[in-house]
Amino acid sequence: MSLGLYGPQAKTILVMIQQCDTLSDSQLEAMADAFEERRRMTDEAAWRAAEAAGGQRVTQAGKAAWDIEVSMKSNGFDRDPAVIRSCAWAANDAGLAVSTRDLIGTAGYFIWDYDKLMYPWRAGAGDPA
Repeated sequence: MSLGLYGPQAKTILVMIQQCDTLSDSQLEAMADAFEERRRMTDEAAWRAAEAAGGQRVTQAGKAAWDIEVSMKSNGFDRDPAVIRSCAWAANDAGLAVSTRDLIGTAGYFIWDYDKLMYPWRAGAGDPA
């Protein structure tokens, strides 16, 4: 079920969705600070690689990014809205990165593109398995 929904990285995406519920305030602040330091980057390379892999991969990448973002927002009640807003963007970027990491090296998508997308998530939540 989840493989069809999220693609080859489905297990990791599900772990990241669940992880949103367990992040402490200090982890969220670290993620938000890293996101604000980096600001929203262009994620065109990841999308380009997904498009080159086919329409289903674009759908899966979008679903993964969206679902992690929504999970982050859903677990942000009683927390600083500005922090959660930044963390939600960081979660979206991380979902896109993880869902397309098997495509690194295709369509002009390189490890540094992946690392930029992952930087805020790693700063707060660590590296997903």
